[in-house]
Amino acid sequence: MNDIFTNSGREKSMSSLKFPEQFSAKAGRVDSESSSTTKWHGVRNLLAEHLGLEQSEIYVTTISRPSNVRPRFFQSEGATDASLLVGMYTGHADEVPATLAATKKIAAKRGVSVVLATQDAAGWSVAVVLRPRGDRRLDSLAGVYPEAAMLPV
Repeated sequence: MNDIFTNSGREKSMSSLKFPEQFSAKAGRVDSESSSTTKWHGVRNLLAEHLGLEQSEIYVTTISRPSNVRPRFFQSEGATDASLLVGMYTGHADEVPATLAATKKIAAKRGVSVVLATQDAAGWSVAVVLRPRGDRRLDSLAGVYPEAAMLPV
């Protein structure tokens, strides 16, 4: 919890940071190429706390290309039981539209919400939120990520 440092080298607690900074910090500590099945649990737990959801309702996984979407969001019981799927996108920028299309197809088919997060020089952030019409659970993400696309499925 106290492993975030300011430029002066002093520790800064996670609770004193805003959600986007917390999200970026948690995600930034993950080795996205690791085969660990628990590597994104810090991100999942942070989202659960922020959104007021149970951890079991959220499944977070690495998405590196459009063809990863379907296998990743169906690969485990955790993925198939979750009502919020989170894709941490690590692929090429030119494949984002195809990844988004594949993600939207899964969200619509399963009737779940999906968050697609991307990373740039500034860190990780939520880029797209797909949700069934009337699902208000992710409204707070729109408030903290005004640049994110909020799309119905």
